[in-house]
Amino acid sequence: MESSIGYVSMWDAFAKRKARSYLTDKYELNNIVGLVGCAREHEILRLLELQPEDVLLDVGCASGHQVFAAAGRIRRAVGIDVAEDFIHIAKEFADEQHIPNVEFMRTAGEEIPFPDATFTKLICSEVIEHLIDPKPLLSEIRRVLVPNGTVVFTVPNWNSRGTIWKRLLHGFKEPPFTPITEFSMMSLVGHGDAHVRQFSLASFTELIRSADLAVDYVGGAGFIDGPKIGPIVKLTNRSALFRWLTFSMEKVSARIPLLKALSRHVVLRARKL
Repeated sequence: MESSIGYVSMWDAFAKRKARSYLTDKYELNNIVGLVGCAREHEILRLLELQPEDVLLDVGCASGHQVFAAAGRIRRAVGIDVAEDFIHIAKEFADEQHIPNVEFMRTAGEEIPFPDATFTKLICSEVIEHLIDPKPLLSEIRRVLVPNGTVVFTVPNWNSRGTIWKRLLHGFKEPPFTPITEFSMMSLVGHGDAHVRQFSLASFTELIRSADLAVDYVGGAGFIDGPKIGPIVKLTNRSALFRWLTFSMEKVSARIPLLKALSRHVVLRARKL
């Protein structure tokens, strides 16, 4: 299904509208989406424990922000995505910024076009929730990792409703979830996020373990929430002090085990044994 014409066309249309924002607004501390994006990316890079000899793959790389964030620390970084405009913008940025050790390619479907045991580190962030059957992709991720290679996944926690505030609104019960069922740009706009599945920390951990990957860390990212949080952050984070403060709060919260389930996103690290 993920390689169907409708599915690919939907993401192509989405990328035509949004690709540039995945290098700007989505990772800027002056808005709540960007704050969460920065917090999530910080956790991904922290957990990867990048080394100069690493070769990294980002599956579902969008416009390559995480690839670029990692490139200066490692030997080589590759990003793949289903949407042509995401790849075009990533390549354009790499050329403009003269980043030589990155590569981007468009792929369709679950197959990763690299030999076995190619990558020492791998990112798969905000992808699995879009897949009707994630098992083929998880099998491919395991295949292209070297033995003892590391992969960091992120998915929305309770469809991004896992924070204390959202749990309070839903009576601390898992909220109802309606998956997208038709893959078109019109359906994506109407649905809001194009997710086909909802995860908790426990259910996502179970899925990754079923793929014969050894989970060694489960945490969260994106803890700041509350009524009117979008306009509040947009107002307060005009100030450099508040940008620093809110980002620091996110980083500290991610290191507190008791808070890990109370986040917008699950962050999970696993290894190929």
